[in-house]
This record gives sequence, structure tokens and C-alpha cells, in this order.
Amino acid sequence: MLSNSVSKKGNRVLAWSIGMPNNKCPFASRVCSQYCYASTGQFTFHSERYAENYAFTAMPEFVETMATEIVQFTENHLNETVSVALHEKGEIFSLEYLGKWEEIISATEDLTNLNYFIYTRAWRSEPFRTALEKLAGNHNKVRINLSTDSDMTAKFGVPKKIGNGLIAFLAESE
Repeated sequence: MLSNSVSKKGNRVLAWSIGMPNNKCPFASRVCSQYCYASTGQFTFHSERYAENYAFTAMPEFVETMATEIVQFTENHLNETVSVALHEKGEIFSLEYLGKWEEIISATEDLTNLNYFIYTRAWRSEPFRTALEKLAGNHNKVRINLSTDSDMTAKFGVPKKIGNGLIAFLAESE
């Protein structure tokens, strides 16, 4: 289910991507939609798989399957740091879905060589931000990077960092 072929992030990174219904991320701004890298290049070749991944998030076996896959990969690389990247494509689309990732992270937290990083625009919704802060507070191996752009900062300001995460600005020009 997870991909470890994300060469720009390294070969010990498991990437999780989902195809959003109608290719609409729930927190995308006008600028984000205009410059969305996930709707170009390699991502277009995997759109069917990403749609299947999205559908899989609703299945009862999602949490156990993902946790098992992460544990197996990480245990096969015990002398190296492994990261799980959420979402190379896609977004945290519901609090229930974020809760499932919290279950997965909890199930894998004994792996000392494993960490998670999340890029999200969900920070602009107070219930999502609260849940993200709780996730980062409960799991020190989770880095939540808040994505933004000129459109979002004009409307909401620059977001306050969550834990050890970063603020990631979408470049609108070279």
C-alpha cells in the first residue's frame, strides 16, 4: 500500500498518497489548486492507485494493514532511520481519518528508528488544528509541517508552528 520509491526523499521513506474525490483537496486554496504538483507528472500515472488508496481508508482493515506494513519495512531496516510521509498526494480529509493515523502511529511507536512527517493545509480549521496539536503532543516522532501560500496567508495569516514542524510555503514563481 505504501510506496518506498520516493527518490527525492530517500530510499527509507514510505510515502502514502490518496486521490481526493474530484481531485479536490478540502483545504486547497486558489493558488494551491493552480500550482498543484500532485496533479502533474508521475502523479497522473498513478491516479487509479491513489483512488484505491482513498477508498481503502474506509475499510475496517486499514489501520491494521498499514501498521503491519510499516512495522515490517522498519524491522527490515533496523540500522537505518525510516520515515513515513503523509501525504505526498492528498490531504487529511476528516477527523476520523486523522484518528486512524493516530492509531497507526500508536501501534508503531515502539520502533525506535521510525518517524512520521505530515504536510497539511488542515491547520486552518480549528478542529483539525486541535487534533494535529494533540497528535504532535502525544507522539514526539511526528513532525507536522503546515503548508501555506500567499492566498492562505492573506486570509488566515502565517500559521503558528505545531511542535517541531515547519511552515512550508508554496512557491508561486522561480
